Amino acid sequence: MPSKMQNALLLALPVTLTFAELQIQQYAGPTDCEDAERVKVERYLALHYTGYIDISSTAGTPGAKFFSSHDGRGVVYREQIGAGKFMQGWEQGLLGICKGAKVNLVIPPEMAYGETGFMDLVPANATLYFSIEVVDVSETKLETDQFVELDVDKDGRLTMDEVLAYFKEQGQDELPHGMMWWNVQDKDRDLYLSWEEFGGDKGPEKPEYARVADEKREAEAVPETAEEKKERKQAQHLAFLRKAQAMADKIIERGREYQLQQEQKKAHAKVAAAAQKAMAAPPPSSLPSTETKPHEAPNVNDMAEAMRQEAKAKVAKAKARAEAAAPKKKTPEELAAARVQAKEAEAMRQEAKAKVAAAKAAAEATSKVTLRRKISSAPSSEKDEM
Repeated sequence: MPSKMQNALLLALPVTLTFAELQIQQYAGPTDCEDAERVKVERYLALHYTGYIDISSTAGTPGAKFFSSHDGRGVVYREQIGAGKFMQGWEQGLLGICKGAKVNLVIPPEMAYGETGFMDLVPANATLYFSIEVVDVSETKLETDQFVELDVDKDGRLTMDEVLAYFKEQGQDELPHGMMWWNVQDKDRDLYLSWEEFGGDKGPEKPEYARVADEKREAEAVPETAEEKKERKQAQHLAFLRKAQAMADKIIERGREYQLQQEQKKAHAKVAAAAQKAMAAPPPSSLPSTETKPHEAPNVNDMAEAMRQEAKAKVAKAKARAEAAAPKKKTPEELAAARVQAKEAEAMRQEAKAKVAAAKAAAEATSKVTLRRKISSAPSSEKDEM
């Protein structure tokens, strides 16, 4: 066992190991602990982590953060090591680490997301950098059920409003990564997240109340025709697009506000620099009149107003460009008219199809009558040949 002095030195100095380009650096927390508190295969971990594109990466933007468990939900990530739940770099890099330790991992692409990358967050062949805190280590599964916590009305499924309310409590106005967070999990595109679809922390088994609610919905479900099912899916898709557009509008508005703030900061900086330069400049050596006039500084308020007007004009121009580039949203009346037109077009197509079939049948009947007349009017010798 290391002495207290050796432990102090180990804690003061970072511990760095390298395995086949995987770099492991412990920078805080214990390096010596009881066996029960050490990360081993098949144990359950609770982790906080932040992921970046490493500065050595040839893919992506070096130094860019792509995810953090501290953002949004602010809850720890719970999973079993050695069960294929972690990327290879985590599976190897966390082994032997003590509970309470903080480590940095630099993971080569082949031990991370490789040639596929991860959604639009991590590009293919990116080297990654993770800062990880081992919050807890346990022999048994660390139970938590965020699904039950989010399901406020206890109907066995999550609505977008329920999920958004949770994130707002965490100080976040929209879903992480916009609608992508929802779209990845809502497999059947029905605007609900079932227990099976939900990718957050949840218990090992489906809650009893959720199972009963699902069975009740299934029993009460009214049989649908193919056309009714198609219309329902279209309505759900339109509702999803409206929510996505609302979120996009919020993001655009925040972008405009940020741009205006930056333009105002630049304007104030220019005014301050111009005023300082004017005050520091020597008075003119010659004046048109014979009187000696004191050197006058420019009117700072007038300059600031001019700069503000210029910034306002730039923001208005940027807003006009964004609105021109944004897809035009259809009104409910336009959508209803489009559905009516589609139904009329389908009816016309079916009518045309029926007319073609009738004409074909008439042609075949006419051909048979003609053939019979030809046979009946032919000589006996020709009838035998026919």
